[in-house]
Amino acid sequence: MPRSAPVVEPNDVDWMIIEHGGDIRAALEASMTEIERLRHELALASLAVSSGFTRGWQPTIATDGHTQG
Repeated sequence: MPRSAPVVEPNDVDWMIIEHGGDIRAALEASMTEIERLRHELALASLAVSSGFTRGWQPTIATDGHTQG
């Protein structure tokens, strides 16, 4: 009896590529644009929130692009 292929549900990466018509470069560029927008929002939010409210914690962006705390 032949085995059927397992059903694989699309993940976020798959949906991003589908959303951009299969163009991986366009999906990557959109992701990078969104990352820059979120970094900008984080910078604005960190200016608006007092260090007393966050008990001295301030977000920083590492050189590898990950937020550290």
